[in-house]
Amino acid sequence: MDPQILRRLSKPKFKSSDPYNNDHLPVLPVANFRNLSTNALSIYAYQRKIKSTKLSEYLELLQPETEEGTFSQVHRKRNKEHRPLVLMYPWLMAQDKHVEKYTRLYTDLGIDVLKVTIRPLALLNPVPRAQVAAAEVLEFLLEKEDFNKLFIHGMSVGGYGFMEVMTKMEQNEDRYLCIRSRFTGQVWDSPCDLPGLKEGVARSVTDNQRLQAWVMDALDWFLEFRYQKATRHYVKTQDMFHKNYLDAPALYLYSRADVVSKANINTDLADNWNGRGYQVFSKVFNESKHVGHYSKYKVEYKANIYAFLHHIGMLKYAGINLED
Repeated sequence: MDPQILRRLSKPKFKSSDPYNNDHLPVLPVANFRNLSTNALSIYAYQRKIKSTKLSEYLELLQPETEEGTFSQVHRKRNKEHRPLVLMYPWLMAQDKHVEKYTRLYTDLGIDVLKVTIRPLALLNPVPRAQVAAAEVLEFLLEKEDFNKLFIHGMSVGGYGFMEVMTKMEQNEDRYLCIRSRFTGQVWDSPCDLPGLKEGVARSVTDNQRLQAWVMDALDWFLEFRYQKATRHYVKTQDMFHKNYLDAPALYLYSRADVVSKANINTDLADNWNGRGYQVFSKVFNESKHVGHYSKYKVEYKANIYAFLHHIGMLKYAGINLED
């Protein structure tokens, strides 16, 4: 395959814009959640014991255990058939202790999380691995109809795994399209386009800049010579992301200082979605590095997540009203 064709395919043809100016996008009531008192929040959001069930090589279900007689436990009993579920797609080679602070954003509210882990080998072998994981996710959601309010939180290259889910859904709409309407929202933290995917893989393998450059050169070769078995799948999933096949409100979280998930690309994507009538919100951080926004701006990150969950009604389905 001609490398020039690959480079053209990997770049969305969106209008250029100020990479840091999203003033024209809708605004979430972030201040309401930024200023929540600890006492008000502790009624709903607190450290809970987690039941972890390993479903497969790729899937792990995290379910917060609720104490007898508590608000969350009573609400769950009353709403057995209407439960929210977050699909969490971490970045490549993310350690469990680092991912836990993200899953805790939801489990501390009493919301179940399905963590889907895509490792480098699965990324490099889409058909026998990443697409198997995508099929497992769809079959799980098809079977578990009681999770009727779904939400995706994707980080960096992990978002590729969810786009394989969307691709398989589009290819098998007779079976899976019914799942799409259950999604209430999507959060994209440091999302990667195809060039960013290469750098994300390189950084997941080593911290040595010279070795990272070598890995990226090797990936250029890989993308060119394994087009049929791998690259065409990456191009397809990128197209799925750009056209917003999920068709749900979105929140973009990215940074001026991120050299992997570049601000101008994310701003153009948000502008494009907004221009086509999709509901899009964004938060551009100042100094955080790739997938480092929560670590550096914990209060602001959490406030944006909670404000978005409130806006799309996800908190309501968990029996939570953080504004009272």
